[in-house]
Formats: sequence, structure tokens, C-alpha cells
Amino acid sequence: MLALPAEGLATTLPPLAPACRGKIVISTVVSLTFGGGRLFTPPAAGSSAEEAQQLLPEARVVAAFHHIAAHELAETDHDIDCDLLYCGADAEAKQTVAQLGTSMALRSVDVGALSNAGPIEGITAILATINRRYKLKGAGIRITGL
Repeated sequence: MLALPAEGLATTLPPLAPACRGKIVISTVVSLTFGGGRLFTPPAAGSSAEEAQQLLPEARVVAAFHHIAAHELAETDHDIDCDLLYCGADAEAKQTVAQLGTSMALRSVDVGALSNAGPIEGITAILATINRRYKLKGAGIRITGL
């Protein structure tokens, strides 16, 4: 599980590459910058998850959990009122992440290839803005019509 500031990926991940070979790596990383003009700026790779995949070329990276507030994930006494959006290149790895979401009472929604991680990461900035504007703590995303 990658849960670190986006600017730390390039220095943190390369030494971990051998240990991550063949492993499922869930990226929750979002390139957020607070206090500036732009809250979300995608990295050159397109998303933090794609950057992680480049830095861990033999890992099975799945982007997930970005848009669910950390305190919601930490509190186990109630269900989380949103869907889990996830994406990646490895079907088996994505299925494992979907099962993890289901075990947490989340509806897991496969949004395709890892190249879709950028828009998912960007949703985090939108939810942070909604939380701030409306004085909420856990705005979430639910996909309708499924």
C-alpha cells in the first residue's frame, strides 16, 4: 500500500523495487499541493499511480482508495457511504483490490486501465474542496446506474 506524499515516490520506491517484484501494490497517492493556486497537478507520468508503476516496473500497481477520506478508512464502526473506484493493468490484481473493497462493505467499481488513475486522483481534490466549502469531513463518490 503506497500512502506517502507524491514528491516522495522517486526517492522512496526505487530501493523497494526488488521486494515489490510480482506483488500487488495499491497506490493511494495523490499529487496535492495545499496553499497554492492549484490543488491537484498531475505528474509528468499522468498520475502518481503511473509514476509508481514506472518506478516499480515488475509490480502489479492498482490505483485505489484515493477518494475515500483517511479517517473513514480508519473508523471501522460504520459503513463508508461511497463506492471504491479502482484501475490497473493486471486483472487478477484488480480483482484482489475489489475483494478488499467488498470486505470493507464498499461497492467496487473497475474504471479500467491504469491510465485512468489521473482522473481518479483528481477527484480527491474536488472532494477536498467540497468538504471545505460545505464543512464536511467525508464527501464521497457513488456511481449511479450500476
